[in-house]
Amino acid sequence: MSVNNLYEFWFYNLSGINRSRKWELLKIHSEQELFSLKKEEWQLLLTKKEWNRFCKQSLPNNIEETEKEYEKLKEKQIRFLYWRQEDFPKKLIEIPDPPLGLYIKGSPPKEKKIIAIVGTRTPTAYGREMARVFARELSVAGITIVSGLAAGVDLAAHKGALEAGKKTYGVLGSGVDIVYPKENYMTYHQMLGQGGVLSEYKPNAAPMAYRFPERNRIISGLADGIFIVEAKGRSGSLITADCGLEQGKDIFVLPGRSIDPFSEGCNWLIRQGAKLVTKPSHILEDIYPECEKNLKNTNKKDKLLDNKEKIVYDCLGLEPKYVEDILRETNLTVSEGISILFRLELNGYIEQIVKDYYIIRL
Repeated sequence: MSVNNLYEFWFYNLSGINRSRKWELLKIHSEQELFSLKKEEWQLLLTKKEWNRFCKQSLPNNIEETEKEYEKLKEKQIRFLYWRQEDFPKKLIEIPDPPLGLYIKGSPPKEKKIIAIVGTRTPTAYGREMARVFARELSVAGITIVSGLAAGVDLAAHKGALEAGKKTYGVLGSGVDIVYPKENYMTYHQMLGQGGVLSEYKPNAAPMAYRFPERNRIISGLADGIFIVEAKGRSGSLITADCGLEQGKDIFVLPGRSIDPFSEGCNWLIRQGAKLVTKPSHILEDIYPECEKNLKNTNKKDKLLDNKEKIVYDCLGLEPKYVEDILRETNLTVSEGISILFRLELNGYIEQIVKDYYIIRL
């Protein structure tokens, strides 16, 4: 680690001065020059409000104090990446209000092909499954999934990518050493080996409400497009979509029923011009047509269905269907229907998402 890295780390963690003001200060002084300024010199650079906040902190007397703080990160296996460093995601430098730095556990996202998948924290079974299926299929096609590691759609998207054995990245509204919500513990730790988590906030930073909308610009900033799965009329996902539009990103939306409150935000986005998608290939054909071939090759079935298998398969869709309803619609006996469902699931045509509820597998 160079001495310059320490000055950058010190400057990044300087409190009392917001992010946009720090970018302005860098037009005047380097981080090392700012470190060397006396307090009266700082006063000339800051507004009265900034100065009052600035005075409340105790600045280090020498760079060794900053180095001690930096070394604590290594103990927690946390990396700090400043915007000038090689591993810092270059896409984030290009967005409005770019971050000056990031804390990372796991590996930094270097992939060129990234899709953000976001949505409500309280999805329906259908929404949760669609997030997982889209994430899995896009991952298989060669697209990396980024989301917010929140409950609901975010978690389902990360799980879908992990199921495919691919990397996925979570942008947190807390420190990278904080698992929130606690139910995401297993997925969080699996992601550290298959991707990573990142945040603008210091280790141990609590998941405060105001931090989640702010982190959304990073989720959209890392991605080439944003896919919204089930969003209410007042959803944080709409903030991510707004960030994406400001950044010039493509917005993709899974449509929902007109009376479904969980799809109110999605249907509104479609009316505003977002692209309606019903299968992963719709996203690929729009921004990554070269990856669509990968998806088609992966989904190609090796075995043909017999007549009764086709009847059962055709009565299923993406909405979970109960086994008794399947038997009633297909006029099959219990033993015959269960046997066919088992074969279809075994051969990868359908999935049992919860006990006795089936959907087709894209």
